[in-house]
Amino acid sequence: MRDVAPSSNPRSRAFITTTVLANGVLFTQMGGYIDAELCNRQLPEFRAALDQQPGGIWIIEVERLAGFDPKAVKSGAAWFATFKAIGGQRVIYVSRSAAARMAAQALGFGAGVKVVCVDGFEQARETAGLTRQIA
Repeated sequence: MRDVAPSSNPRSRAFITTTVLANGVLFTQMGGYIDAELCNRQLPEFRAALDQQPGGIWIIEVERLAGFDPKAVKSGAAWFATFKAIGGQRVIYVSRSAAARMAAQALGFGAGVKVVCVDGFEQARETAGLTRQIA
C-alpha cells in the first residue's frame, strides 16, 4: 500500500475481523479498502472480543489493506479508546505501509496506548511474547 487512496483497480472486498489469539492477546485483521462505515459496524465485534480478553496486547495486521478513507481514522479512534478503557497496554501493528503506521501511531498517541510497528506476523508474535506451537 503506497498511500491512503484506493487504487484504480476494482476495490477488493473490505473486512475487519477480531479474535482472541491467546490469553490477554487480541488479534484484528483488516483488508481491502477500509471506510468509516465498516469500522463503525465492526466495533461491537471488537468490544465483544475485549469482553472475553480485557487488557493486555492488541495485534493489528493490515498486510492486505488496499487503502483507507481518512474518515476511518476518526472511527479508529473509538477502537483505540475502547481498548485503552478496558485496560489495554500495547498495540503491535503489522504493516510495511508508512501511511498506515503513521495513522496507527497517531491513534495510539491520542488514546495513550503504546504502538509498536513490525513488518510481519511472526515478528508480532515474538514481540507479544507468544511462542509458536507445533501441532
